[in-house]
Amino acid sequence: MAISKKTDYGLNFLIKLAHQNLGQPVTLTKITKTSKLPGPFLAKLAANLVKAGIIKSREGAGGGYLLAKNPDQITLREILSALEGQAKNLCTGTCNHLCGCAFCATRDIVKPLEEEIGHSLENKTLEDFMGSPPNLSTHL
Repeated sequence: MAISKKTDYGLNFLIKLAHQNLGQPVTLTKITKTSKLPGPFLAKLAANLVKAGIIKSREGAGGGYLLAKNPDQITLREILSALEGQAKNLCTGTCNHLCGCAFCATRDIVKPLEEEIGHSLENKTLEDFMGSPPNLSTHL
């Protein structure tokens, strides 16, 4: 399974925020100095995470970013949706019957897979990644 740079950087950013965040905002400058995350790209990811309600932004002196919720309340599904957009169904729609209708030959395989993936994404939280080194692909 391949993980996009967007997801890799976004998860690393959230992990760093979770570790450094004791209710105090952390600047992007501080995050980029202590990691190899690129500042401009990180700013775009942060905007998406703020919009999704995963992190908060404070402006001005003493400003920066902080988690909007506890790490155990931020699901992997929320993170991926904020960074990559809504997940698409496994069915490609190239066949008239891949819509989940009774005539679809793959429905009995695809539907349970989608449910399993959704369940896994809901049950993994940011807290599950907090003890991790930067290589996050071992958790997926």
